[in-house]
Amino acid sequence: MSFKALFVGLLLVAVLGACGGEPLVTDRPSGGPGSEKPTSQDSLKKTPAPPPPPSSESPTGVRVSIYSHYGVRSAWVKGELWLADPPLGGHNPPPGWDENETTGEFVVTSTGRAMFIGDGGQEARFRLAEPGAKDPNAGCE
Repeated sequence: MSFKALFVGLLLVAVLGACGGEPLVTDRPSGGPGSEKPTSQDSLKKTPAPPPPPSSESPTGVRVSIYSHYGVRSAWVKGELWLADPPLGGHNPPPGWDENETTGEFVVTSTGRAMFIGDGGQEARFRLAEPGAKDPNAGCE
C-alpha cells in the first residue's frame, strides 16, 4: 500500500470518527418524568470537535521538483535542505524516475521527516538536514 493511500485512509477515519460519534447529552436528570426522550433541540448538547491540526501537519503537500539526474539525494523545500534517507539511485536516476527532475508532492510526516510522492508514483523519504549541512547535489549540473 502506498503512503498516499494509507494517509487518505487515515484521514477518512479521522473525519468520519469526528462526525456524530459523540453521544447526545440532555439537561434533564435521569429517572424523572419526560427523561426518556428530549423534547426540544435546545436541550441537546454536543461535545465540540477538536481544532484542526497546525498547518505544518497539514495533509496537503508542497508541489516540488526533485533533482534526480545523479540520483535522489536532496531537495530544497521552502528554503530548507532535506536529505534523502536513504539516497536513491546511486549516481543515476532511480528506476521509474525522470531523467533530470521528477515533480510531485512533498509532505512533512513528522518533525524533521518528510515523504516525496511523485506524479508517477515515485516515493522517497527525507530528513531535515542539520544547520550548515552541505547539499550533496551542490555542483551537479
